Amino acid sequence: MNYFKLINGSNILNSIIFIILGLILVFAPNFILGTLNFILCSLFIIIGISQIISHFSFNSSIFRYSNLITGIICIFLGILCLNAGQIFETLLRILIAVWMIVSSIKRLNLSIVLFKNNIKGHGFLVLFSAIFMLICGIYIIFTPNVLLITLGIVILIYSILDLIDSILFMINFNKIFD
Repeated sequence: MNYFKLINGSNILNSIIFIILGLILVFAPNFILGTLNFILCSLFIIIGISQIISHFSFNSSIFRYSNLITGIICIFLGILCLNAGQIFETLLRILIAVWMIVSSIKRLNLSIVLFKNNIKGHGFLVLFSAIFMLICGIYIIFTPNVLLITLGIVILIYSILDLIDSILFMINFNKIFD
């Protein structure tokens, strides 16, 4: 039973983090996208430089040329990301959408458990939030030019529903596992 409480606590923390992310996307979408893109590109370039330095530092290593190739590829990817921010936005959008779809499937399973234990009020709320999260996740995946503000609003709604679900789960925890 402590396992479920730990997971539920983790869900609450995830919801709070996504609420913050949603607020940032709504009120400062270009800032978050530009910042994340810059950090990712900088990491690729730094890794690339370190791999090239590693190539020239080791004279008789079997991995010597793999370091050079890895370094060149990382620097190329870093420069490409700096010049193609749209690719980063697309990847971020797809990752968030997949997260929402997976979460909605978990919520569907939870709603089944709630209905089996005759906790219909909470079961309907969880079912509604699962269906909503699934629709939002699919919308985000298949809408290539979705605005970051819209994404932020959807993440906010998802996170608030997820937070409510987690709190209600904690309230009804003993009813479910007795």
